[in-house]
Amino acid sequence: SELLARADGAVARGAYDDALAILKPLAEKQNSRAMVKLGNLHLDGKGVERSDQEALRLFSRAASRGDGEAQFKAGEMYAVGRGTAQNNFQAYVYLSAAVQSGVQAAKTPQERVGALLQPAERAQAAKLAETLVRKDRS
Repeated sequence: SELLARADGAVARGAYDDALAILKPLAEKQNSRAMVKLGNLHLDGKGVERSDQEALRLFSRAASRGDGEAQFKAGEMYAVGRGTAQNNFQAYVYLSAAVQSGVQAAKTPQERVGALLQPAERAQAAKLAETLVRKDRS
């Protein structure tokens, strides 16, 4: 959207207050792209306090709305325990959803994490991943 493009421009210029003024209201209205962009700012501590936990919260919310990039980022964070306890099962759920959403970069980490799970765990995680892959992206 035009607002998201303006937020990207503000981030590129280092005008984080301007970006936050656009992104926060959009994220509160459940705009998944705004949630991802806001999560990225929290990961990097740009314009906001650096918070892996808040970034993961935002990525998880956007992931549940079918956002592939958010699914990938949440999966990676669970895989390494960034902002949360390390959890291979949760990582596999999010990474599998990202793969199904068309994020090619998620395939290798998904396979790596999947190799650490039992077949029954992988099957259960795959079912959960399907619930994250939706067409109602905003």
